[in-house]
Amino acid sequence: MSYAAEEIVKTLRDAREVSGLSQRALSAKAGLSQSHISQIESGTLEPGLSKLIDIARALDLELVLVPKKLVPAIHSLTTTARPERESPSYALAEIDRAERLVKKLRSKAGSSAPIDRMLDALQFFRHAPIRPADLKLISDGADQLKLTPASADNATLIQSLAYEWIMIRNRLAHGRSEEPRPAYSGEEDDDA
Repeated sequence: MSYAAEEIVKTLRDAREVSGLSQRALSAKAGLSQSHISQIESGTLEPGLSKLIDIARALDLELVLVPKKLVPAIHSLTTTARPERESPSYALAEIDRAERLVKKLRSKAGSSAPIDRMLDALQFFRHAPIRPADLKLISDGADQLKLTPASADNATLIQSLAYEWIMIRNRLAHGRSEEPRPAYSGEEDDDA
């Protein structure tokens, strides 16, 4: 896939995910098959212009040709219109996406303590101020879940993500200490 098409496809995929549409729902709105949408998003099929227009319009977007000298001005207008990666709406969309993937995992693999901890952490994230670095960790974890089939072989990944998300939750809930403190110290208190 050419670089230009790759950027357009990435923008469309991001718009689909932010809007909370599944590939199947987008395929119904765009009049394409779900496998066609999947192949376009994965880069195995380069879409034609008419298909790009159909997908964009299904996402309430429009492909527009503008004079090259106006691209910076158009770009500045469109980037302020889209949800910024640090905006609360983008954060909530990413948390929703992660929650959908964890619920899908639970429906396939069954309930487990790590999966329940992941869902608890995601519920907490909805009401907490999330730093961009933490949101990136959550998004990356969701991406890993999306690419990983639910099976016993992936229990290590699931436990690792659950641990990572709980650590983020704990840091947000309790604040960040500069360095871990031991529970007990070998030194005696001078105040005693």
